[in-house]
Amino acid sequence: MKKLIVLAASLFFAIAATAGEDPETASKQAALSIGVHMGMDIGAAVPWPPGKVMGGENKMKATPRLTPALGLSFTKNLDKRWSLTLEATYKVVELDAKAWVEDQTFVDRNDDPWQWVSFRGTAFTEMSFPMLEFPFYASYTFKNGNDRVFLGGYYARVFNAKFTTTPYKGMLFNVIDGKPDYDHPKGSVSPDNPHTHNFNDAMSKWDVGFLAGYERNIFPRITLSGRFSMGFNDIFQSGKKYLTYSMLHMRGTVAVSYAIIK
Repeated sequence: MKKLIVLAASLFFAIAATAGEDPETASKQAALSIGVHMGMDIGAAVPWPPGKVMGGENKMKATPRLTPALGLSFTKNLDKRWSLTLEATYKVVELDAKAWVEDQTFVDRNDDPWQWVSFRGTAFTEMSFPMLEFPFYASYTFKNGNDRVFLGGYYARVFNAKFTTTPYKGMLFNVIDGKPDYDHPKGSVSPDNPHTHNFNDAMSKWDVGFLAGYERNIFPRITLSGRFSMGFNDIFQSGKKYLTYSMLHMRGTVAVSYAIIK
C-alpha cells in the first residue's frame, strides 16, 4: 500500500509539473474540467448522539494517523458562477484514542454466551477505515473568480475496516435491566490482563453523507480546499449492534488540486 501511495503521489506531481497551458485557450472556460488532487483527512467514527458518551466524567485524547488521499475530479461548468463536480478519491481515515469512561456499556464477546457488560476505567481504541469515496457537489464562484463554496453529498465504499477497543485498567460490571450493577463487580481489568475486543467483522462496508467546503485558486491551475464531511450510516452492520449508541463517520479534509484540463 505504501508503494502504491508513493507511486500515485509521484504521478500527481509529475502531471502538475509537466502539463502546460495553451496561451490561445487560457482565457476560455472549458465545459468540462478534469483534475487530480491529494489531501489529508483528520477524523474517524464519532459516537452519536454525542451526549450518549460525552457527558459525565468521560474524557478522551485522540491522535489521528495521517495518510494521503488521492483522487480525480470531473467538473461541469454550468456558467461563470455555478458548476457541478464528481470526484473519486481513495483514502484511509485512521485514529487512535485513549479514553477514561465512567460507563461504557458493550457486548462482551469474550464471554460464552455473549452478554452486555459495563466498563469503568481507561481504555484504548484503534480504528481504520480504508475507503473509495465518490463526492458529488455544487459550487458557487464569487465575483473575484478565485473563491468558491460548495455543498453536496457522497457515497463511500469501505474496505477492511478495523475497530478494536482494549479496556486495560478498571472494573467490569454486569448490566441488569439496562443499568450497571455497581454493587456487584464482575471483575477487574489490569495492564497485565487487558480485555481486548475486536469488532472488525461487524463493520459496515458503505456510507453516505453530506459535505460542505471552501476552495480558493492559489495559481491558475492549482487550488487549495477545505471541507467537512459527516456520514449518516452507522459504522456497525445492521443486526450487529455491540454498543448502546451509533457511531458515524466525521472528518475534515484539506486538499490541493491541479487542473489537467481547464
